Amino acid sequence: AGVKGLVCVWDESDAVPDRFFPYAQNYIDIPCVWVGADTGRQLAGMFAAGQPLFANLFVQGEIEAHAFTRTLYTIVPGTQTEESVLICAHTEGVNAIEENGFAALISLLRCLRHKPLKRTYIFVFASGQYRLPMVRSGSIGSTGAVQKWLKMHPDLWDGKDGHLRAVAAIVPERLGWRDLPDVVFSSNASLDALFESALPAKADPHILVRAYSGICGTGQPLHAAGIPVLAFAADAPEAWDALPEDAFDGSRMLRQLQTVLNCIARMEAIPRESIGQADRAPLSSVLSFNTSSSARSKRAENEEGEKE
Repeated sequence: AGVKGLVCVWDESDAVPDRFFPYAQNYIDIPCVWVGADTGRQLAGMFAAGQPLFANLFVQGEIEAHAFTRTLYTIVPGTQTEESVLICAHTEGVNAIEENGFAALISLLRCLRHKPLKRTYIFVFASGQYRLPMVRSGSIGSTGAVQKWLKMHPDLWDGKDGHLRAVAAIVPERLGWRDLPDVVFSSNASLDALFESALPAKADPHILVRAYSGICGTGQPLHAAGIPVLAFAADAPEAWDALPEDAFDGSRMLRQLQTVLNCIARMEAIPRESIGQADRAPLSSVLSFNTSSSARSKRAENEEGEKE
């Protein structure tokens, strides 16, 4: 249509946060500049007043020719030759919480690499979170880098033709939010119970959410592939912006990692059948709930009342 350029307004932030735009869409060879809500309101006001819209917008940045990224994975073998567990996180982000999954994976790897393990543990450091169109093979709500890794390495998870079968996956990322509950997506009731049993005696506030076919984040392609998953997915507006100075709590991240290790220990002690399958329920069945018995009892009473 002859468009020469675009000015896009990021309504959720007065000033444009330091992040990549638009990470979920392909480039269309039209120069584009993003502005914050304040500048957007000024431009809209000028347009509404009928003023001529001539403005100079400056963007500071550098272009690196032939830049590339790579997904890495490493394997901790177990004594069984037929089953695996995937531990995944993405490596890019806009602040120290949104992108700390790779640090969690390194910590877990150090804890497990010399342990006597039954199953094979595969740690996937997925790269491509902020260039989804180049790696995605599914919905916008998914992390394409993990999808691509699954397609490239079926021998490590799909259970076909002598391949390893992934009995579960864990996604530890966005850890240590000081003022947010731990939000964890779970693929089935067995993993609900396993997670609850792995929590420390004095657990931080948490919400367990039943995963479905459209969950967002790194856990989505794992769940969609039929792999039962526990995926930490704490979120807040700050996740896409500059990190507040007091947002991160290192002690809390350590407690979350201990919970993940407890989950792994419990998975090691039970057969695949007890872990269950990925329950890809419809969106209408998604329920968030806390883990107190009183809340569960109240929910059961409400459901019985609805049936009656």
